[in-house]
Amino acid sequence: NEFTSLRLYNKDGVYNKTLFPYPSSLATSKKTPYGVVDFMGRTMPRVQRLYGPMITTTIAASDLSKLAEIDDPDGCWIFQGTENKMMMVGNDGGAKSTPVVPIVTSPRYPDHYKTGGSPHLTLSPDGKYLYFSGFFESVNSNNNDPITADTGFWRDGRVFRINATTGVATAFITMDSIPKTSAARTTIIGGSGRLFAAFAGIDFDAAGNLYVCDRLHGRVSVYDTSANLLGYVNVKYPEAVKVDRKSGLFYVLRWASTGYHAGDAVLFKFATYQGSPQPVCSLRVNGTGQGSFEGGSTFLALDNSGSSNILWCSDASIGIKRYVDNGNSFTLEQNWKTAHSADWGSGQYSTLGFDKIVVDRAKDIVYINNGNSGLCKVDNWKNPKVVPCSTSANRRLYAVDLAMSSDNQLYIVEGPNYTGPITRWASKAGKLDSIPFPNTGKNMATHEIYGRMHGVGGYGPKGMAVAPDKKIAVQYMYQFSRYFIGVFGDSGSADNIERCDTVMKPTCPDNGVGGAIRYDSKGNLYMGVAFHAPGFPEISAYPSGDETYSRYTGSIARIPKGNKGSHTA
Repeated sequence: NEFTSLRLYNKDGVYNKTLFPYPSSLATSKKTPYGVVDFMGRTMPRVQRLYGPMITTTIAASDLSKLAEIDDPDGCWIFQGTENKMMMVGNDGGAKSTPVVPIVTSPRYPDHYKTGGSPHLTLSPDGKYLYFSGFFESVNSNNNDPITADTGFWRDGRVFRINATTGVATAFITMDSIPKTSAARTTIIGGSGRLFAAFAGIDFDAAGNLYVCDRLHGRVSVYDTSANLLGYVNVKYPEAVKVDRKSGLFYVLRWASTGYHAGDAVLFKFATYQGSPQPVCSLRVNGTGQGSFEGGSTFLALDNSGSSNILWCSDASIGIKRYVDNGNSFTLEQNWKTAHSADWGSGQYSTLGFDKIVVDRAKDIVYINNGNSGLCKVDNWKNPKVVPCSTSANRRLYAVDLAMSSDNQLYIVEGPNYTGPITRWASKAGKLDSIPFPNTGKNMATHEIYGRMHGVGGYGPKGMAVAPDKKIAVQYMYQFSRYFIGVFGDSGSADNIERCDTVMKPTCPDNGVGGAIRYDSKGNLYMGVAFHAPGFPEISAYPSGDETYSRYTGSIARIPKGNKGSHTA
């Protein structure tokens, strides 16, 4: 997913709140600086990437952004190394009045398409300097050889020191030479192409000494404030380091590429860097060959406020894990991959991306589509958890789309893949019971609805609503990439369908595309529609390039109850 969220947890791993996307109650002055995306209608407004918070133009919404190691009581700092940008998000989710500032003002920053590595940004203990590592300027805008050069200010093999007041960067540490070809970098640094830099994660001890992950030499090196080498510990492919400034203990997270989307992650503990010591203990934090950091999703965080140190670590696929340092071993206390799994597992179901939510108002049950066909719910508000939905016969339910009738019956478009019928259900004793139609004895309201998964990223056009008289409106693909709104009767008969083609037209991608669908209490039907703007030639269902987006104009169309021949927009 191209869009990210920012969530706050307490030190025990309990969810506190979401900072971004910012809360709806946030004061206008605090959310205006974020900026708003101008959709220009696009092709299918708010029906593609429904579960991505695609709402602002700032780096807070980008998956290229990372958290900077800056201790700020007013909030957290986010930076984007590819764009030379950083911003602070307040503890209430609000942005500063001037949210985005450059990381570096001088010298010239590399072009976005010629940046490489997995950048790390850390503030020195005295607050005077930002230290920037894991970043370099590549020779080409792709992964063709040579990847980088050993000349130029932004060459690979450097840790940069940035004046926190002026933004002027200087080279603090420079390697004599670095591997330049993709093959050599894969073997020596542990990642092909521009995935990793020769230097990686950095941190400081209480004396201001800098700990640097040196992937090229397979060690974590320690330098004083004048960049003199004090010592090191041997760890092949180190990616992140955290120092306990109270005790002097430090922790290293290693990651090595073992194949396509596969890696080897190990957590180490050291008591000292002097004399090239062995680790006190170590622990593999992923399965063999499991997980891929993809060069930008690694982090290691340390909480030393209690009697035992707590380590938080993550990569792109194993999720977040929380460990306790027991002295000579680590204990896994929380595993977000199992507790918040996007798969059907034992534990809490994922809400990290959802695209439809409906409420049973009589029983205060919230039903959620998780963005990948999974149906889950929240029904215990004293101890809220998101759990998978299942039937009274213990069959797990999948719902690509869902709607709630006025009498609190749940309608879902079933199926985990491309087709499935609309069925209806009601909550009973914590399960979902099927509600059959009198004339058929089955709970199927329609025949199979096709094409729901079409669209960017596989999560395509959706839209379903139930009228007060139990008619069902649903977006429907009748030919490949051609949609209309079908309105089904309340009898459960598969052929009882009315076609609202006045607004949608028979060939939707050429003449208009529907979005969200809603009924009001009187039975009037409302739908989001992207009309093909006049004066432009017809284009394909897959427009490419920003120039095509402006050909669509977004509208909300209204079709009065019982009127299939006219609308207001």
